[in-house]
Amino acid sequence: YHVSGHANRPDLEAIHDLMRPKMIIPMHGEHRHLREHVKIAEAKGIASEVVTNGMITDITGDRPYVVEYIETGRVYLDGSRLIGAMDGVIRDRIRMALNGHVLATIIIDEGGAPLGDPWVEVMGLAELGRGNRPLVDTVEADLGPIWALVNNAGWDLPKNFLQTDKPLWDKIIAINLYGPLNTHHIVAPLMVARGGGRIINIASDAARVGTSTEAVYSACKGGVIAFTKSVARELARNNVLLNVVCPGPTNTPMMAGVLGEGEAAIKWKDAMVRGIPLRRMGEIEDYGGMVAFLASDDASFMTGQTISVAGGMNMI
Repeated sequence: YHVSGHANRPDLEAIHDLMRPKMIIPMHGEHRHLREHVKIAEAKGIASEVVTNGMITDITGDRPYVVEYIETGRVYLDGSRLIGAMDGVIRDRIRMALNGHVLATIIIDEGGAPLGDPWVEVMGLAELGRGNRPLVDTVEADLGPIWALVNNAGWDLPKNFLQTDKPLWDKIIAINLYGPLNTHHIVAPLMVARGGGRIINIASDAARVGTSTEAVYSACKGGVIAFTKSVARELARNNVLLNVVCPGPTNTPMMAGVLGEGEAAIKWKDAMVRGIPLRRMGEIEDYGGMVAFLASDDASFMTGQTISVAGGMNMI
């Protein structure tokens, strides 16, 4: 059925009693509303399922069952390339258009000391802030010591391990393992000297369960998890807290490059989505909240932890 507007519980229960359906698939509202519709139906003993755009559902049995997932939604033409409305690119542009953009740049040398003063570039914001002071000057003056370090760089070229060679291993290891080691070695001493800081390392669920065609990448991310736990023990007395966030398969340009194009790419992506209980790929916006939490005082009693943000794909 399709509910016009946001019906209340008594109305829904009344229509259920009147129609006595064998199954219910709610088709209108935000995802949280759909979940509540399903709960109301299940409480009455009526088979129900949350089915969102793109889910192909079998309703021939005793209860609805999602059997397939296809790409749906609007697409935008960006030059010669089609971009999905939900892949993050369009949303980021809208966010920048509505809120403006501030780019702060700080250069540090090999010893961790700043080379010159930080500088700030502002786009889409008023020149003067609330205090009638130049916004750029205010931000630059307020830039203080590094409180949080987020190691987010990563790269891989999926291949069966026996088809790889040492130059490829070296590149994967240099980016995914040596990269975080270098940033820790530069930034962590500054945090220790100040008596506090937060380090959030972005690993991957591939490190926790292994992934075919990503053996070396998985090894690097597993190394990041073990390294984080070890350094977390070393620096806990200095109030420098380290934790790991493990994303699942995510819609990124690198993922698009890995998947390629055509029917094989669609089947590969569909197979990944079917393995995720929330029935969708991750989006870039899914991870910022967890990183911000770990960098905040709300996580002041957490260190050495590994947290999966992967739609339930690996429930460890």
